[in-house]
Parts: sequence; C-alpha cells; structure tokens
Amino acid sequence: MPGCKQEAQDSRRIKCRSSPVDVEEPETKTEAFDDPLADVFKQLYPGGGVKRIKWGVFKEDVDATSVTTTEEEQAELRAQAACSLTNIDADERARRGKAGTAFGIACALIAAVQLATGAPPAQRAIMAVPLFLGLGFKGSEATGL
Repeated sequence: MPGCKQEAQDSRRIKCRSSPVDVEEPETKTEAFDDPLADVFKQLYPGGGVKRIKWGVFKEDVDATSVTTTEEEQAELRAQAACSLTNIDADERARRGKAGTAFGIACALIAAVQLATGAPPAQRAIMAVPLFLGLGFKGSEATGL
C-alpha cells in the first residue's frame, strides 16, 4: 500500500510517524478502549463473527456461499481498509448514502409542513432528528466510518 507500512504480514499494526508530543502508550491493546461505552459496543457488535452491519445499525448473518473473494483478496481489502482508516464496504456505504438522502428528504418535508402550518419553535425542534441522522449517514458514506 502506498503511504502505509505494515511491520509484518501476521501483525495488524501500522507504523505512523511520531508526533512531537509524547503520548503515553496503553500497556495492552484493549486498554485504549476500556470504558463502559466501549464495553456496550463490544457486546452489541462483537468482532470476528459471521455477521455484518447493515443500514448502519442492524446485524445480518453472512452466508458463506455469498462470499466471492479469496482469502488473499480479503486480506488485501483489510489492508486497504486499515491504511485508509475505513471499516465499511462499498455496499454498506451506498446503503448509508441512501438512508442519508431519505432522512434529508424527510427533513425537508417536515420543514415544509411546519412552515405551512406556522409551527412554533418548540415543535420545529423535532426537525433536528432527521437532520442529524441524515448528516450522519451521508458523512458515513463519504468517510467509510
């Protein structure tokens, strides 16, 4: 990978340039993510299984017969994802883009209805929900995170 160096094939660590600020390294790999919120996400979305995330939040079983890539291609895709710091495949990014567009349309419709009916500011605040979800899904589509 250009611009991305791996120490060894069996290691998943990626070398980065050191910053001028001294940063205390965690003693273990999991110590960096040792907090209550991380524990909840580890229980909801455990890694290494035969499931994938679909539409941003739902889990779906992966059918072994639907996998068309070889183990070498999968390793190359993982290496590319590690170098670009993405963890969402192209299909999921497209789904999240569609969800973001749908939430954006819903936000516009809510805004039109609220303007037409003269909704007070307290009621117009509900528009923040589809707005933030739409922006989040579109951002996830763009960045792959």
